[in-house]
Amino acid sequence: AQELKQKRATYLFDVTAATTDTQNLTVRFDGLKRVFIGERETERKNTAYQLSFNLVAGRLYLNAFTEVKPR
Repeated sequence: AQELKQKRATYLFDVTAATTDTQNLTVRFDGLKRVFIGERETERKNTAYQLSFNLVAGRLYLNAFTEVKPR
């Protein structure tokens, strides 16, 4: 974390699509992940993340946040 701070690294994720699955309590976000060192963009790639939830006593809890294969 200290190294990222020293290099002024920033990660940005631009969502291009969101898909929900209410039966399995998941949400998938597809988009473009961009990495900056200072003001210079050093990486750009299609990325996807999936969030999984649990429903307990009427409350929704985040169970997992994982990077998955982009579509």
